[in-house]
Amino acid sequence: MAAVDLVRRLECAALNARPAAFLVIDGSWLTRVTPGHPAKRLNSLTCLDPADDRNMHARMMHAFTLIASRGQQPCLRRTPLTPVSLGERIELAGAAGFDAATVEILDLQQATFDEDPAVETNPADFARAVAALSGRPDLDWAGVEALGARVLVPSLDLALRRDGEIVAAGSVVVEDDLAGIFDLAVAPHCRRQGYGRRLMSAMLARARTLGARRAYLQVMADNDAALGLYRSMGFQPVYGYDYLVPPMSLADESRLGSHTGGQA
Repeated sequence: MAAVDLVRRLECAALNARPAAFLVIDGSWLTRVTPGHPAKRLNSLTCLDPADDRNMHARMMHAFTLIASRGQQPCLRRTPLTPVSLGERIELAGAAGFDAATVEILDLQQATFDEDPAVETNPADFARAVAALSGRPDLDWAGVEALGARVLVPSLDLALRRDGEIVAAGSVVVEDDLAGIFDLAVAPHCRRQGYGRRLMSAMLARARTLGARRAYLQVMADNDAALGLYRSMGFQPVYGYDYLVPPMSLADESRLGSHTGGQA
């Protein structure tokens, strides 16, 4: 398992790179809520200390209530920093982990990446393109634009066009010596034609010019095509995470207590 300090640093960098509209801090527990945006990472409970399990049930229910109050589906983003007992409690109530992902890292000092003059920086139609390329009908371009406006650390939105249309897009966000790669997507009719590799190379080259020494990204564990691209460019897995959605029965403390021995 990756060192806790490295996992925490990567988690914090990603949280800053993709800030939620609302944030409630409870010790090392962060409840993030972004009304109108479908991304689970923007509407979930994230923990940053695996030992912080005090008063667990009450804190968990408070976090999930906050998320639900803004019309979003409550969920726990389970990482190596999540108290094991917290994930177990939700699973015992009937939940199962889903949407497993892996966090990968690359040493930018040990690799060579080329700039591509065809890559555009911060195009005006970037948000609309990302929403379209995502393949998610529930992702509105205004939500993409609002998310980008909340990023306070240095970031660049990059894109490649074909016949005037953006066919590949992604963002690179740099904090200290870490560069995060986010929302890299290629139009379905342009996949396996080198657009993703060209854009990724340009993003990594830009990251290095901004002072980054390592790059990281998050990718679905079953996305073989993306994993193949990233691994071929030198990325290596560091840790994984998944999500747990609390079942309705979780609100029934008496049922939960029968599995766990009462209140935490």
